[in-house]
Amino acid sequence: MLAFLHALIKVNEDLKTIGALAGFVAIPGLAVLSLLYFGQAREVRRLREWAGRAPERAAELEQRVTADAQRRVQGQPLPRPATQAATPAGQASTGNGAAQAKPVEPATVAAQAAAAPAEAKPEAPATGEGAEAKPASEQEGG
Repeated sequence: MLAFLHALIKVNEDLKTIGALAGFVAIPGLAVLSLLYFGQAREVRRLREWAGRAPERAAELEQRVTADAQRRVQGQPLPRPATQAATPAGQASTGNGAAQAKPVEPATVAAQAAAAPAEAKPEAPATGEGAEAKPASEQEGG
């Protein structure tokens, strides 16, 4: 029994030593946690202020984009569209809102040369509503 009491006293002393060591180790840990806590609080405050300025930033961004777009439009000539997009004020429309488009000229010299022989061939005039591509002798006679 005496040996049992002696073992309990020894365990008690060991627990006191371990507890003291754990307390000393916890002090730097608490210091690191407090630094992290206050750093996070500062970041949250900064993010809340940044989010509060969102409408101002959006307006500023819109102004910058508009100014940049105006600078680009004024600095560059307008590109020539491939097709007629809208009816200019001087042209008449067909009545259904569709503009009468002018024929588009080929953009390159090679395309103009290729289009020239096609334009030189005269097509036979079609007579009547149901006229198809028939030789002139068939259209007249029959």
